[in-house]
Formats: sequence, structure tokens, C-alpha cells
Amino acid sequence: MRRTGTQVPKGASSAGVLLAILLCSGPAWAQDDEFADEDSAAATEDEPSATAAASNQPPASALGVGFRTRGVILPEGMLELFIEEVPGGVFQPAFGLEVIRRKGQFDVVFGLDYHSLEAECPEDPEPCLYLEKGDDASTSGEYPDDVEFDGFGMIGLDVAFVWHEPITDFFSLRYGAGLGLGIILGEVRQTDTICSPGPTDTIQEPGRCIPVTSGGQIDEPNEDIPPVVPIVQAMFGGRFDIIENLSLNVEVGFRNLLYFGGGVAYFF
Repeated sequence: MRRTGTQVPKGASSAGVLLAILLCSGPAWAQDDEFADEDSAAATEDEPSATAAASNQPPASALGVGFRTRGVILPEGMLELFIEEVPGGVFQPAFGLEVIRRKGQFDVVFGLDYHSLEAECPEDPEPCLYLEKGDDASTSGEYPDDVEFDGFGMIGLDVAFVWHEPITDFFSLRYGAGLGLGIILGEVRQTDTICSPGPTDTIQEPGRCIPVTSGGQIDEPNEDIPPVVPIVQAMFGGRFDIIENLSLNVEVGFRNLLYFGGGVAYFF
């Protein structure tokens, strides 16, 4: 019996099946590639986020030691806000040690230092005269005192809180404040004087005022000075990172008196 219609050759049928399989599987491969690209992009996007998160973590804390030196300043003009007449201001060096606890850009600084508080005075044998506020050097009972400093200074114990603001890779601004206690050392001894008539601002001239003597000079410790005083500190300066773990600090500030200075710190 003869079949009618068009016959498809066997070879053509096999080729068609193979072509159909290839055409159907092509989109699947494309989809697989698309999903792979998306996964790769997502992984790439996650890497910077992880890096950024790691960089934002605060650095580990470190312990350091330091040495500081300062010039303590109390100008004559500032003293004369409280005392009528003085022979000069205060400018003395201070030296100290520090233990520093650092975390990130924040320091807690424990300090121990010593500085002299002796004011400038004329060379002996000239008197070092201080006239109380409102007194008249020509009036009996208001004469100035001849003051002598005997090892007068202070040992300071303080804690300061210091922040740093990086400006470059090796320089940071430095600012902070602190509190402490000062232990007063030595004495301030004073002797009464008698002055000849004349203006108040000439009492430092040689021979104008003479210390009272009675079988030798009479001097008495000033008992108005407390043995312990509070320390209040505020400072501003900069930090230079010289090499790894070693830095140089410079600063100006107020620590009961005006000061300027610097120091070095090493971190372990």
C-alpha cells in the first residue's frame, strides 16, 4: 500500500531534532551565564563594603610613656591685677613624666611633674618687694614686704583627656583638658620694710625701702599659702608622628599658670 504526502528523510529528521535541542538549550546557557555574572557582581560589591567596615573599626588600644618639658609663665602685668607692685613676673621651667593610654585618636594622660614657682627678683642684697593691692608705700603700716623664695615650687599629679584630629599622615591637631592636685614645696618668707616718701612705682629702686632689722633680719613664712592646691588644665597644640610608635608633641595652654612646651611619647 503506497503512502501519500511528503516524506521527511531520515537524515533531515535527525538534524532537525539536534537543531531543536541546541535552540532550546541556548537560552538556558544564557540564563546561567547571566546568573553567574550577577553573583560575581554581588561578590565584587560586597568586597569594598567588607573593606570599609574593617577600616572603620577603632584601632586597638596602646600603652605609652612620655617625657614633657614646659615653660611656666605669669607676666608681671597679670600679677599686678592682684598685687599693687611686684619686682617681676614668673618664668620658670617644668619637667615631668607621663603614662598614656591611647585608643584610636583619644588619649588618657597621667602626669607627674615639678616646676619652680619663684618669681624674678633683684640680685641680693637688694630687696624683692611686694606691695599689697591698695596699699601706699609711703604710709606706715602699708609698707611693702621683702619676699624671699626658699625652694618654692610644686609637684603636680594630674590626668588629662586629649583628642587628636589627623590633618596629614604625620601631623594631627591636639587639644584637651584635665584636673589634678599640686603639692606645694618650699617656703615664701617675708620681712617688713620701711620706705622713704615717694611714688609707689619706685619702691624697687635701691635704698628706697629698707628691711626692718632688730639684731638681724626678721623674716617669717607666709602662712597664707596652702600645702595642696587644685590643678585645672586646658591645652591646644599638635602631634608629629616621627616614626612608628614615636611622636613629638608641642602645645600651649593654661595649667594654673600660662605655659608653652612639648614632649615626646613612645607607644608599645
